[in-house]
Amino acid sequence: MDSKIKSKIAKCPHCKHPHKYKEVQFPIINDSGFWRVQCEGCQKSFGLKIENPLESRMHLNYLVIERSCIKIEDLEYANDVIESNVNMNSLNLEFDYDSRSIFNCLNCGSNLERQACNALTNDIISIRQAYGGAVSYLMSNHITSKFLVVNVPFMCDCNNNKVATFYCDFSYSGNIQENVGDYLLANINSTNLDENIDGLFSKTDIMVFLEKLLIRWNLFASKIVIACPFVGHQYLKKEDKMGVWTWLLEMLDPDKTNFITRSATFTSYKSVLEDVHGLNHKLLAEYGLENRVIESNNKKQDFHAKFYAAVIDDSVEVMSGSANLVSGPSIENITFKRYKKDDFIKKYLEPLGVKTDHVLSAEYHWVKLTKNPNGKYVGSDFYGNISSLLK
Repeated sequence: MDSKIKSKIAKCPHCKHPHKYKEVQFPIINDSGFWRVQCEGCQKSFGLKIENPLESRMHLNYLVIERSCIKIEDLEYANDVIESNVNMNSLNLEFDYDSRSIFNCLNCGSNLERQACNALTNDIISIRQAYGGAVSYLMSNHITSKFLVVNVPFMCDCNNNKVATFYCDFSYSGNIQENVGDYLLANINSTNLDENIDGLFSKTDIMVFLEKLLIRWNLFASKIVIACPFVGHQYLKKEDKMGVWTWLLEMLDPDKTNFITRSATFTSYKSVLEDVHGLNHKLLAEYGLENRVIESNNKKQDFHAKFYAAVIDDSVEVMSGSANLVSGPSIENITFKRYKKDDFIKKYLEPLGVKTDHVLSAEYHWVKLTKNPNGKYVGSDFYGNISSLLK
């Protein structure tokens, strides 16, 4: 029998700040114990009764400043504790090779996305081997990495050489990503997004563009800014509107996303969340389980602009036009453009009154695999800045 891990949340008895932790339960013998926890919110200490105090772990484990099998006296103990498997902030990204492409050959105009996928499929065995070696190297040297990045060379149908950049979350569990679909396409060199994402398209095609850009930005961007007054439309059924919200939020990293919309749009989300899934947003927020993109509550009433942007190093990629966040056959206009960061702030953020002190570049950590002349993938880069990743 395997051990069980329970996801729990305890509120500080002093300030009600929620603390997430994992409680381990073994199949036969378990030790009852206690923790002394320093509250992340008010900095006061409180007690927590827990099974297997040595093996169990708190999110931000350094907050557990004492572990004991004997009750720690002179502490007020947490009595507001729940068990929950709700995860409102997980990402669910999947690149759709059968939809309208954003990466086309500058020479012949052909769709390069499917060709890149075929090249990845042909090389996946060598990539897995190099990935396994990278896992061993990083673990033995106590190095952490957020992503595995793979540069896959291939030749376009018109005989021009290309390099596709794929990525996935770096796995330390030993269960590395095995399937081609686990690797997300972020870039193909010598292509022109400005030309491909420009003109009149259906709402559905524009949402495809956004989905592929968000996959790209999940790797490259230090900050994502989305400004859109509406999500879905008023005639959608509640289940369908919840589907739009789920699609959107599962693509947005809450640690880097600034989502600006109207108050009524935030209210609509909270309403359909409860009506469709039976989840009360206020109650989720009390235990730190809410979606953090929603909880940031970046609301703006008097605007009708729609733009989707990402800060990448010292520039900003912006897709803007008339389309709200909803699919459909009706035709909308859209364009893609790159700006210097200061110009983007002046032209897009300042008119909306958006705070700009956190629109910064970031240092990225990844493992990059490249193909050597012998046709074998090897680790070529374990740290670097975003400029080198985009080469």
